[in-house]
Amino acid sequence: MTIQRTSFYVMLALVTIAFIWLLIPYYAAVFWAVILAIIFFPVHMRLARLLGGRRSIAALLTVLMCIGLVIVPALIILGSLIQEGTSLYQRISSNEIDLNDYLVRIQNALPGFIDNWLNSLKLGGFAELRANISSGVVQASKSVGGSLLSFGQNTLQFFVSFGIMLYLLFFLFRDGADLGRTIRDAIPLNDDYTRQFRDKFSA
Repeated sequence: MTIQRTSFYVMLALVTIAFIWLLIPYYAAVFWAVILAIIFFPVHMRLARLLGGRRSIAALLTVLMCIGLVIVPALIILGSLIQEGTSLYQRISSNEIDLNDYLVRIQNALPGFIDNWLNSLKLGGFAELRANISSGVVQASKSVGGSLLSFGQNTLQFFVSFGIMLYLLFFLFRDGADLGRTIRDAIPLNDDYTRQFRDKFSA
């Protein structure tokens, strides 16, 4: 009996590790599905009551609400940031934006005591600070450009993760209450600790 129990626990641990390993590429999709489910679950419950307990229709409507209120605006903002970041990267790479010229103008417009103050702070004066700022911006633009290229190459993975998030979100809304009770019963803690853990996680 002890060998059987030990074998069961070993198999359970291996299956759990394999399951987590499969989910690692999609952890962001699972994470955001859980977050959206927690935020919009009261809305789903109200819709379910208005629809006479038809949880599937209420879940579908709540998912559509999440798409309209959160996901679509977030994608629009993300697209705008990508477009502006790409444009800035291209303008800096083609020297259309001359950072040194802007910084020299700023340096010429500043009073002389600013340079003395920077020297007193061991910053080497505005000329050295200008060189550091210019170098930092160039490095940042290269980093942003690399990130944007990587994002473009991972577009397929993004849409796969997006589909997984919506699929999981639907079932979290429809069966979330039952799943919550099952998980609560499976946790080896008393009701007070389980309630505190749930509240902390939700917060």
